[in-house]
Amino acid sequence: MAVDLASESLLKADDILKDREKLNNELRERTIEIIEEYKNQLSPDLYNETKKIIEEQTAQEEKKAKENSEENVKTETKTNPTEAKKKATRGRPKKADK
Repeated sequence: MAVDLASESLLKADDILKDREKLNNELRERTIEIIEEYKNQLSPDLYNETKKIIEEQTAQEEKKAKENSEENVKTETKTNPTEAKKKATRGRPKKADK
């Protein structure tokens, strides 16, 4: 039961993160489109700096998302201490345990 709840929670969280990523990508694309539309009305320095900021923020968000996903994988693969103890005590007992 707990495993089912954990699995469902992980799947829902994964779906939410995917939706956020999709929304961020759409927002970023629209932002670039707007900047491109007004390119002729902006000074070259302002246009270049604005585009640079968008690219930097995109890189930071991607880095943060990658770190979060790696952290989630590390968390998921950690063994519960109780489970580790059970696994260690399975099988034949050692001679010292007799």
